[in-house]
Amino acid sequence: MKNLWLLIFFCISVVSFASDRVDLTIWYNVGSKSEQALFEDQVRRFNSQHQNINLNTLVLPQSAFSDFVVKEAKQGRLPDLLYFQSGSLSRYVWSDLLMPINQLLSEEFLNNVTQTIRQQGTYPIDGREYALSPTSDALTLFANRQLLADAGVTVPRSIEEAWSLDEFHNALDLLAKKHGKWPLDMQLYYADDDWYVTAFSPFIQSTGGEIISNTKWDAHIALESLFMDDFKKVLSPLVQNNWIVPSHKSTRRFEKRRASLSLATTSQWPSFKSALGDDVVAIPFPVLGPYHVTSNDNWSYGITSQTKNPQQAAEFMKFIMSDEEVLMSSNGNYSVPATLSALSKSPIFGERGPLSIPASQLAASARPKPLHPAYPVIRAALADAMDDILTGTDFNVALSSAADVIDLDIEKNNGYPPFDDM
Repeated sequence: MKNLWLLIFFCISVVSFASDRVDLTIWYNVGSKSEQALFEDQVRRFNSQHQNINLNTLVLPQSAFSDFVVKEAKQGRLPDLLYFQSGSLSRYVWSDLLMPINQLLSEEFLNNVTQTIRQQGTYPIDGREYALSPTSDALTLFANRQLLADAGVTVPRSIEEAWSLDEFHNALDLLAKKHGKWPLDMQLYYADDDWYVTAFSPFIQSTGGEIISNTKWDAHIALESLFMDDFKKVLSPLVQNNWIVPSHKSTRRFEKRRASLSLATTSQWPSFKSALGDDVVAIPFPVLGPYHVTSNDNWSYGITSQTKNPQQAAEFMKFIMSDEEVLMSSNGNYSVPATLSALSKSPIFGERGPLSIPASQLAASARPKPLHPAYPVIRAALADAMDDILTGTDFNVALSSAADVIDLDIEKNNGYPPFDDM
């Protein structure tokens, strides 16, 4: 009889435990199989450490991700969590797809997150935070120190030694004369629209310009301003003198020592290191104007507005932002840790790491991508404009055309209220 009661108690406990377990789902997309394996491993670790939560995953192709998310949201079929390109944040919040995380995560927890990440996850209308990223892929200027030495170009060793605009232009001129045209590889042969925003925003913002006005949310105000004349002075020598590797030229020119400089993200470091060994070095992004600006490229986690289990979803946010998981992500994809505690422990991005300079620049001078619901249109319009400029179109014509496209989309959406009343 005693054994029978023990068996009954055990069965009741199992049923009770199963009924208490919460099932969550996250939709995500990644750039490679290695990233997918890393992400799935993290989910397995989370599930093993949280017996009362089971997180399921659905991987979606990047090209169809946003459209699928918006379509499913209209049917009330969103998952509990999304892992998405950070530039899409304002569009998702404006479309009521995400909930704020400030009330789900403590201020102490959020204060450990770098300001760069917090700015990118903040919705400008209400000032609340809606997403976090464990790492950030920092824009980085890489140099082949041997090719620079051969051309008589000094390698900057710290942010304080960053090239000025004149020094940057002079370095490219010397490198082109010594090693042939196209000394700067900007990775244009595989660039998507987001890369154009990441790579070229600092050229615009360093002069004081913007892609879209951050007060009136009008692209013509920004792209036809006097700041664009300064932007032209920054970029036109690179175009006119054939200093940038064209998009139609062969890949991996920097790795093949056919380009002396490469504007890329920190994720390219393993490839560059493997090809160039000790000759490759990360140097500070130049000071191209009154403002020393760089940019970042990251993917964010957000909790959807349709979840029935926000507290449990927040547990995954806490897990993915823990030092152990942040460092595992950072070491796996060579992106900058997004928490202060993890950054201090990083052998790659810490004070003496090989990528300490881009990490420091990210913290000091990175600007968020345009925090506006029209971001998908903004990035496509800027990409088209920059592609036109690089192939010879007049700056003013290309930028004005981009402004037409952006402002037409805003007009069609009635100004994306309440952005129209800021």
